[in-house]
Amino acid sequence: MASTAWVLFVEQTGCSLGRMTAEGPAVSPLPLPPEPTADALARSIADGLNDSGYRGEGILLAVDSRDCLAANLRWDDAPSTRNRRAVLYELEAALPLAVEDLVIDYVLDGEEVFGVALPGERLAPLISALEARQVIVQSIVPVALLAAQARYSAATEVDRQTVVWQHHDQLEYVFIRHGRPAAWRQFPAEPKSLCRQLRWDALHQSAPLRVSTHHLASDVHDALVGLPEIDAWHNDDATLPESIVQIAPAILEGRLSPWIDLRRDELAATDRFRPLRRWIRAAWATAIVLCLAGIGGWTYRAQQYEALAAEHEEEAASLFRRALPGQAVPVGIRSRLESECSKLAGSSGQPDSLADQGSALTTIYNTLRSLPDDVRFRLCELRFERRRIALDGELRGHGDAELLIRGLRERGYTVQPPRTQQLATQAVAVRIMAEKPAASSTPRPR
Repeated sequence: MASTAWVLFVEQTGCSLGRMTAEGPAVSPLPLPPEPTADALARSIADGLNDSGYRGEGILLAVDSRDCLAANLRWDDAPSTRNRRAVLYELEAALPLAVEDLVIDYVLDGEEVFGVALPGERLAPLISALEARQVIVQSIVPVALLAAQARYSAATEVDRQTVVWQHHDQLEYVFIRHGRPAAWRQFPAEPKSLCRQLRWDALHQSAPLRVSTHHLASDVHDALVGLPEIDAWHNDDATLPESIVQIAPAILEGRLSPWIDLRRDELAATDRFRPLRRWIRAAWATAIVLCLAGIGGWTYRAQQYEALAAEHEEEAASLFRRALPGQAVPVGIRSRLESECSKLAGSSGQPDSLADQGSALTTIYNTLRSLPDDVRFRLCELRFERRRIALDGELRGHGDAELLIRGLRERGYTVQPPRTQQLATQAVAVRIMAEKPAASSTPRPR
């Protein structure tokens, strides 16, 4: 199920909640608490959201235009506009309060700066109380600018356009240039002030000023129609709150950035990753599932390999029992069978097997003389076959095998790497295979 785009309207006349439904945008008022405190208001808002099906999504907070301040600035030093602190102090001259007491956001259009300010102390307690109730405020935007952006986005893009709304008892006037707000003013809901402003703006235009009007009173609308330098068209398809609800999904989903967003500075989110928290959790859950799936796959494959190895070992043991019945299965079945094959080949009278047999006593003497005196070991079986010898025994540790083969190598034997296996008795079984040198200089024992 797709998440719902929520809009919370916080105005001087009260609070209301907007969202998109199957029938279209819906805006419903929220009951005001008896005590006009931030905590009581936050409780009422949270209850209204939860009753409407709120599930922790980010909401768009639309603040009353009468709580905001707008200012324009022309700055000839364009590179300095990259310094936010410098721009704020320049805007301070056009604002009635110090920048330290305001939350300010602005847009740049060449050398023109349009800024909007809001006293942070008005909203900070309410936002803190909402966050304490798990209500996530994603963006804070003035009502008039949201409505103007909605109407501009829905209209044919032109270089300059003016959007005029009548909201409650005032007119919201937003002048848009190059797709960005360049001026924002508020007038009483009467035609005189609005017409004066429109004539002034039309003087700076080479073409008639394009004006989009919405829900104007009849006297205000009739006065605009009579202005020759104004190209006005009227549109009452949606109220101001409904237009904001329509544009809210694009803003909350990140497909559209609001012109002005006052969710910063004093009103900034305490957890900057909070809007992404759901996606981060989903990514972590996906990573955990992938790890578990990988571990399960590797474990299953390891079990298959172990079963296959056990099957092969059992086949080798069965082959040894058939070939040499009555004998215990040794540690190294392969080497034992190779040894028996070599023994049979030597007894068959093949020339290469009978040549250079040497004395067995000499081989035994050289082998026993090569064994170290300072290592504890036990020899269980010694085999001398043609020019090779095989020793089977037990050691205390794996490292002692190197000490056993060191003497053999010193006497010229070519020794294969020893094969060791840990036994249940804590001893280590060892098998050493060595090749007898072609000619031995060691004298025969007397």
